[in-house]
Amino acid sequence: MRFWLVSPEALKQKCLEFIILEGYFNPETFSELEYSLHNQEYPSKVLISELCRNIRCPTICEKCQADCTHKEFCKQVARLHIDRSPPCIRKAYNLGEFRIVKNYFKSLGLLPNTTEERLGVKCTFMRKVGLCETDNFCKGMKTGILTEYYNIRLKRKITEEIKSNRPQTFGK
Repeated sequence: MRFWLVSPEALKQKCLEFIILEGYFNPETFSELEYSLHNQEYPSKVLISELCRNIRCPTICEKCQADCTHKEFCKQVARLHIDRSPPCIRKAYNLGEFRIVKNYFKSLGLLPNTTEERLGVKCTFMRKVGLCETDNFCKGMKTGILTEYYNIRLKRKITEEIKSNRPQTFGK
């Protein structure tokens, strides 16, 4: 980091402490109060931009008073049901790896794809970057492309619903 004198993890922890004390987060106010953590005399756009880039996580972004793309992305992903995503995508979201989360939702067609690149997020990549956490739905995947998770989850939910609504026959 160029302007902050502590690690991103320590910075994130300080921001979470600020939220506990104040009930909200404002990057400018935080930068003014925590002047000992950075090497600038006063908060600048570049300093605040670096702060936001290093601390972004849903917990901080949803309490933030600043208007920024990260906050809007957190709202958008919450509406797209992050809780129904593969565990590795939920982990990426909670760790602030928004690029991965964005690619996953683009590959499902839930976010507009502005480029012509291939967006398929794969299990091998998630394992490589240390985000892989398998669950029962993951075990049924054959291709290793995360969009398959959505289809498996949907099929199992429908199958369970059909089984639970089927009338029981006794004696045969």
